[in-house]
Formats: sequence, structure tokens, C-alpha cells
Amino acid sequence: MIKANEHINKTFYDAYEQYWKMLVDIALAKTGETNAAKDLVQEVFIGFWNNISSIGEEEIKFYLLKSIRNRLFNYYRNTGVKQKHQELYLQTLVQAEEQTFHTLNVKELEQIIRREISLLPEKMGEIVRMSCMENFSHSEIADQLSLSTQTVKNQLSTGRKRLKQALSEYPLDYHLAILLYFLDL
Repeated sequence: MIKANEHINKTFYDAYEQYWKMLVDIALAKTGETNAAKDLVQEVFIGFWNNISSIGEEEIKFYLLKSIRNRLFNYYRNTGVKQKHQELYLQTLVQAEEQTFHTLNVKELEQIIRREISLLPEKMGEIVRMSCMENFSHSEIADQLSLSTQTVKNQLSTGRKRLKQALSEYPLDYHLAILLYFLDL
């Protein structure tokens, strides 16, 4: 139990050290108020602390970015900002997400995809991997796995639907990148 708490404390401390300034900068750019920005980031980290045991280490950045986005939405809604400013904010959010998309590390993307494929049932995961990552045709997969082509198509369709659902938890930019990665997912 002590080791688990030490790990949680270290994970939190590392995330705080790595992302605090970035989150404050994002919030400050959107609010224009230093105190409001710091308060919003503090709320993000309180939420992070409360949910830390359910967040995988590779998901921390996504969680924090999504949280600050949601806190900013609430901030604007609660402070009664005029419609014009809200539209400007939403536009800058879209631009920020596009910018994040461009900084997406291909290895990170592959790691996410591989992890989600590994969570599929064994045969389905193998079929999805062979089709989407190794570019095997349906008939090649069927031959190698001693299955009918129709079974491969069915498993692939179901596997892609499950992946799409699982990957929808990631921020929009990652989801789009993953969809593009699979082209026809």
C-alpha cells in the first residue's frame, strides 16, 4: 500500500512539474487573468488527484488538456462572457487542438493503437493488427489464420467499431489522427 501511494505521489508530482506551466499559459491566454488561470489549473490538478488511480500514465497529458479545456468552458459560461468572446475562444480552442495534432508523436500514436488493439479479443485483435498495421488483405489473413474471408471481414468490422469506440475517449486531435492512421476505420 505504501509503495502504491509513493507511486501515485510521484506520478502526481511529475505531472505537476511537467504540465503546470503549460496549463497556466493556456488558461492565461484564454482568460487574460493570471489569478483566474492559476485557479483553473489548480482545479484541474485537484480533479487529476481525485482520479489519478484511474488514469494511465500515457493518458495524463490528454486528461490534463481535456480538463483545462472543460474548466475554460465552465469559466466562460460562469463569467457571462459575451457570445462574441465565446466564439473567439472556441476558434482558438480549435486552433490549439490542430496545433496539438501537428505535434503528435507517431510513436505515441502507435503505442495508443497497439494498446487498444491488445485489449480486443485475441483473434479479433490479430485480424485488426494484420489488416490495419501490416496491410494484409482479407484473403491473406483468412489463409494465414485458417478462417473464411467472411469471418475475417466480420471480425475486422467489429474490431474497428470497438476500436473507434475505445479511441473516442482520447482528445479529438488524437482520435482524428488515429482515424487517419487506419484510413477507413
